Amino acid sequence: RVLASTLTAWGALSASMSLAGNAEALCLLRFALGFAESGYFPGVLLLLSQWYPEFALGSTTAIFMTTGGVGAVLGSASAGYIMEGMDGFLGVRGWRWLFVVQGVAPMVLGPLLWLRMADGPSTVRWLSPESRALLLDAMPQERELSPFFSELYTTVSRPATWIFDCTYFL
Repeated sequence: RVLASTLTAWGALSASMSLAGNAEALCLLRFALGFAESGYFPGVLLLLSQWYPEFALGSTTAIFMTTGGVGAVLGSASAGYIMEGMDGFLGVRGWRWLFVVQGVAPMVLGPLLWLRMADGPSTVRWLSPESRALLLDAMPQERELSPFFSELYTTVSRPATWIFDCTYFL
């Protein structure tokens, strides 16, 4: 449900950016949009971890990560078309239309996701009992917290982790 809320807020804030009257308002809305977006990536990773067993989680996550690049390519092409093609439509500048168009889809999909998405295989209605049991048997049992924190410390203490993290800011 958090993912659906994040998606809806993301769309609403994106669309509201079209109403910004000055640079300060645009920056403030962009900051709020970044705050709303921040739950999306970890939310998807959590969702994937609830649906895929450990042996399939790595490749599934890689596919998800690849979609970001594909989305950037398609999004850039469509953004140019929206800004040029809709510039002046109904007296509204193209850059404003870009925010409206990109905000409408998440605002529509968010509530649908809220209504239709299950939290995991144990609560979904569309799986047969046999399929549900098979999937749940393949999932790892609850993990103890101490190995998690041990692994987290090991990961965070590696210089390579910090170098990788810094590349996101470049």
